[in-house]
Amino acid sequence: PGEFAAQVVACANAAGPIPTEASQTLAPGAVLTLAAGETASCLWYVIPEDLRGENQGTVAVTLYLCPGTPADPFADCSLGDATGVVIGGPVSLTTDAASEVPARVTDAALIWGEEGGVPFGDYVLQPGGIFVPEGYELSEIRGSSAGSGSGGDFSIDEANPDASLALIYVPASQQPADPNVDTDRDGLTDGQEAEIGSDPANPDTDEDGLFDGPELAVGTDPTLFDSDGDGSGDNQEATGGADPNDPASVPEGDSGLDTDGDLLTDAQEDVIGTNAATPDSDGDGLTDFAEVGFEPGSATGTHPLVFDTDGDGIGDGDEVTNGTDPTDPADA
Repeated sequence: PGEFAAQVVACANAAGPIPTEASQTLAPGAVLTLAAGETASCLWYVIPEDLRGENQGTVAVTLYLCPGTPADPFADCSLGDATGVVIGGPVSLTTDAASEVPARVTDAALIWGEEGGVPFGDYVLQPGGIFVPEGYELSEIRGSSAGSGSGGDFSIDEANPDASLALIYVPASQQPADPNVDTDRDGLTDGQEAEIGSDPANPDTDEDGLFDGPELAVGTDPTLFDSDGDGSGDNQEATGGADPNDPASVPEGDSGLDTDGDLLTDAQEDVIGTNAATPDSDGDGLTDFAEVGFEPGSATGTHPLVFDTDGDGIGDGDEVTNGTDPTDPADA
């Protein structure tokens, strides 16, 4: 009898659910609005208020590939392939033989429960098995209570026996690089490095011992180990008193000797007290040259004989790797 039952009407078309309103007459039913030529199918549930047992509904999943967050996925997006979705709950729903309820594939959705139904209860949709074209990422799961990249929770019950879930995929986020940032702290912004072809993630692109910024200051090429092509590296010439931009000017004698290959000459190491036979005298992961440099701005500012210059408990090399300031104890 109607007076002892709840009336639930759920309508949908290929695009998904269609909103309905309760009938404004004494007769039970629902009111919905359709466009000219539009078709829809409705399920009308009469649910006794004292019903106990195996209550059942349906689950529909549609995947949309969208250029951005859509107002109307069916109108603004193209359909994707939702095969591979997994739904866990009172029963397991998949698109393969492991599913406890067979799925029907339509032009727009995967639907479970049209024959036999899906038990009422709490479910979670997991999109990890879905194949998505390269460059797309999951933005939201409409129809779920907590849709995210890891899944979405939803329930089917007497009030909402038919779950309709829309998986919205949009182009993967790409944060534009800030051209004014100096990622490798070599004295050149990332934008400047892009223009000259040096590596914004490597302070010494050509590994000649001079940081990219100071190279521009002295007129050498930060992408060439030996800018003037005379066989001597740019830093070797600069430390040896030669002109790194003049192929006729080369270091004299042994003034450019660098026994440990750390880009500081033995003579320089003797002056500053570092070990000419060990490229990293304090063992902090930074070479002696990286710590003291040669030209202004070509060094980390740390001490080549102190493992942790700022005394914050983190070695200088680890701080540089992690992007913190090895000379500031408050930045660890």
